[in-house]
Amino acid sequence: MFWLRSIFLYFFIAVIAFAISAITNIIWGFMFALVMLSITICYHLINLNRLNQWLKHPDVDTVPGSMMLWQDVFDQLYEQVRSQKKSKDRLANTLDRFLSAAEALPDGVVILDEYDRIEWCNPASQIHLGLNRKTDSGQQITNLLRHPALREYLKEQDFSHPVTLRTMRPQEQVLSVQMIPFDSTRKLLLSRDITQLDRVQTVHRDFVANVSHELRTPLTVVGGFIETMIDMPHIDAPTREQHMQLMYEQTQRMQRLVDDLLTLSKLENGQQLKEEKKLISLSYSSYSALRLKVYRKAATPSASNPSHANA
Repeated sequence: MFWLRSIFLYFFIAVIAFAISAITNIIWGFMFALVMLSITICYHLINLNRLNQWLKHPDVDTVPGSMMLWQDVFDQLYEQVRSQKKSKDRLANTLDRFLSAAEALPDGVVILDEYDRIEWCNPASQIHLGLNRKTDSGQQITNLLRHPALREYLKEQDFSHPVTLRTMRPQEQVLSVQMIPFDSTRKLLLSRDITQLDRVQTVHRDFVANVSHELRTPLTVVGGFIETMIDMPHIDAPTREQHMQLMYEQTQRMQRLVDDLLTLSKLENGQQLKEEKKLISLSYSSYSALRLKVYRKAATPSASNPSHANA
């Protein structure tokens, strides 16, 4: 150990000094010990000064060298500094990878401190929220995004669900924003552009409402004619044919609406919906069989009752 070696060195100097005193006289022994101690002190002072100069600008490549006791000290210092440098390089590389991944995210990411001040943001958040990483760093997010819904969201401190923000600058945009605490004080503000999804949902709602209205009319017409044929099995042939023609037209109208639905679904999903087509075709075949059954039921009494047919 270092201190044992130091004690051994001073003990060795003392032994030699005593030996000189015994051979010659005590003055020469004392002088030898004083000179050796002076050399040792100068040796330590020089190395302490070198260590102090290095600590002002520490670098693994400039660790000083020496001899004897201080060489061990500098060797240990070099190993520790090199190990720390490797750990620092690994942490820096890991941080760079995380930052690169965060910057490549399509969703916006903003890091906020305990006072909701911006510490970092990725390019997507700059596009979504109109932020600037250089000039807006340290600014409170509510001072830059003056949106009542966001203020209320931050005030309530209920971050279990996102909040929807609608902006008109520079163009109409719908954002889904959610706060996620990830540290004892820091938070992540995540933003996602759902403008297209919102438009699709609006179109869907309108389309379903229109289709429901459009389907109600032909279904009512077809259902009414079927009930009439069931309640009036002896209806004359021309009237029956007219009803059949009207029902066929209404079923064609429903078929066109179903085709439109399938086309819209294919455009959104980008695939052929074979199962849906098969189901629609099966439903239409079932309806055709039902129509034929009603026709035969209505025609049977007329054929078995000649007097009614002549009438």
